[in-house]
Amino acid sequence: MKKKSKPFFKKDQISCFIIFLLVTLTVILFSYAEMMRWDGLLPLGTERVLFFTLILLCLLQSANLLLCLFFRFITIEKKLLIMIGSMAISFSLLGYFAFVINHNITFLDALYRSIQLFVGEFDTSAFGDAKIPLLINLARFLALFVTFGTIVIIILRQRIYHLNLKLLYKDIVIIADKPDQYIKDLAENFTRSKRKVIIGYTDDSLSVDQEISSGIPMIPVSLSKNTLSQLKICNIRNAKCIYLFCDHAKDNILLLKSIYQLLKPYGKNPVKSAAADPSAPLTDADTINNLIKEYCRTVFPDESAAEIQAEYSLPDEKVFYIRYSSDEEREYYSLDEVFTHRSSAFTTYFINVFDISIRQMIALNSLVKNLKIDHTVSLSELKDKLEHIVIAVSGSGDVLYRTINEIAKNCLYNDQPSINIIYLKTKKSSSIDYSKMSPYLNEIVSIEEIDISDFEKRKAQISLLFISCPEELEIMSLLKEIFQYDLHTVISEYMILTDGDLIEYSILETYLESLLSPYHSGIRKFADHTFHPVIHLSRTKNLIFSIDHFYQQYGPSSHDVHLAYQKAFTNKILSDFNRLPEIFIESSLLSSLHHEFIIETINRIILLKTAEYDDTGKDEFYDEIRSYFEFLAITEHERWFNERLMQGCIYGEEQSYIYHKNSQLLHWNHLTKEQQESNTKYVINAIIMQTRKSIATKAMSPLKENLIKEYDFKASNIIKEEKP
Repeated sequence: MKKKSKPFFKKDQISCFIIFLLVTLTVILFSYAEMMRWDGLLPLGTERVLFFTLILLCLLQSANLLLCLFFRFITIEKKLLIMIGSMAISFSLLGYFAFVINHNITFLDALYRSIQLFVGEFDTSAFGDAKIPLLINLARFLALFVTFGTIVIIILRQRIYHLNLKLLYKDIVIIADKPDQYIKDLAENFTRSKRKVIIGYTDDSLSVDQEISSGIPMIPVSLSKNTLSQLKICNIRNAKCIYLFCDHAKDNILLLKSIYQLLKPYGKNPVKSAAADPSAPLTDADTINNLIKEYCRTVFPDESAAEIQAEYSLPDEKVFYIRYSSDEEREYYSLDEVFTHRSSAFTTYFINVFDISIRQMIALNSLVKNLKIDHTVSLSELKDKLEHIVIAVSGSGDVLYRTINEIAKNCLYNDQPSINIIYLKTKKSSSIDYSKMSPYLNEIVSIEEIDISDFEKRKAQISLLFISCPEELEIMSLLKEIFQYDLHTVISEYMILTDGDLIEYSILETYLESLLSPYHSGIRKFADHTFHPVIHLSRTKNLIFSIDHFYQQYGPSSHDVHLAYQKAFTNKILSDFNRLPEIFIESSLLSSLHHEFIIETINRIILLKTAEYDDTGKDEFYDEIRSYFEFLAITEHERWFNERLMQGCIYGEEQSYIYHKNSQLLHWNHLTKEQQESNTKYVINAIIMQTRKSIATKAMSPLKENLIKEYDFKASNIIKEEKP
């Protein structure tokens, strides 16, 4: 995909050029009118004066033209004043022309008197009893306008600039240590999508002149003094999304506390408790079959989508994204009261750049397509398909280790006690450094290291291959070995994530297209005609752009997950959603993400099985669907179990967030029948709410460009649209 070239001329330059044309045209018209008035009356020897006058006028207009087109760092209002000033000098010289040729004053004297007009001085000695010419009067007032305009800009410039920010920039604020290139890229991407962005920076070494010349409003924000007043200038009160992307989490927390203090009048109301929701807790009457019937009515609603939408509205609230680097850092700072006593007016999410990028890649995966659930499958067939999912990883650096952690927390699709991951080694790659991953990972994940050249002999098929590297060159080398050993003939879906340079990324795109060109042209084909691998490619820096869309889809659903949990486990005292520590709020988000797999699988099976039953066979239909739901509820419980282990939780009859104890932290087979049924009720009720909310908000959620490119072996390269 070719990179779009930036336009040479921007809107401000075009506006200035239009003003220049108007100024030039006005000067020409007045010059022509003045010369016509003296036509035939000019005495001999005035050609020299006329020549110098015209040369000076041409020089003034040429300078204006250069100013319009090339001096981009000069603001449009300054350019306007300069052009009006040149017009005043032009009019003054034309007005004094008659007095110069009559030898009342010299040409240099006329030029000096023209410049004097800007300081309010006007010598009338040259006119005598004659009337002051119209052009000189116009020049007098234009010169004073330029003088006072300059004074206003010097004195009120900052106030006008801040007022402009307050009135027009009501969308996104990004605060970082300094406007690094990826911060500027993020801001420019939002700007291209017609969103107003302000960048705040905490680095005191940057000057105001440097930041204003960038074209995007940049405001210094001190962490030690005048923080509130500087945050006001960033228009925090009116911003919809606020990205706190300082390198250190403690700086982001400090900024968040200041912002909460600034917004206190807007967020002082207590949080509405999830338990106070009018939906009553699930009772014995809410049998699993009844919940399944309700889910089927949701999938095939009797009422229209518009009527379902009437029950919901997109939340009009302020969203904060807080950057962190390590899980320990997030867990420590999330215990701060600013998070455990959240306001209902704001939503805050902790963000790790790698984690959120990997989750967006995982959300793009379609297991229904991968497993080929295109015909009615029995429960045993579904189990067999899910048990034979093979996940492989390759790559290097922190992005690889974060990928393995996210796979462990998200990609459990069966009831096996552990997740088996294959690490594909290349000739250049080294073994995995387990010290860089979660210390609890080895309890739930079994990693097998295999050379790419040896994997071909196993005749196994890889369902998902995650390639995560900091550099595109390494990805290219890895793909070369995969295709050399024909390993691509056994890989169903690739998830390629890089953290590298934009230029190298475009080269990697070209390389991918060249790898797939034999399949696009029909020169090469797969032996199995139903086998159609797909490659998903993106950069971590690109996926930052769609963070807000990802959380718009899964953020509200995480509230429903927690509410469903509260309703299902009526004998447990559970905290309100906005009183939970951050790790448990994230857990609800991950459950929401995993539910997408359940929803997609169940919906496909329901659609296929509905045709097999008439109205008299509905009870049999619901009983059969129940078995699928119960098995998928097991997968969600085991996924949740693995996630809790990675957080360092242990089993304990005492439920404690502080001590990381949980009474449900048992494998499914060790739960009581009551606990198993409660878990099944929780999952079904959660996905009912998630599905209804998805239907309700589908028409209201704007479609946005997806920054994950899809390369299909059976078609030319396309960019897949993101789900609404």
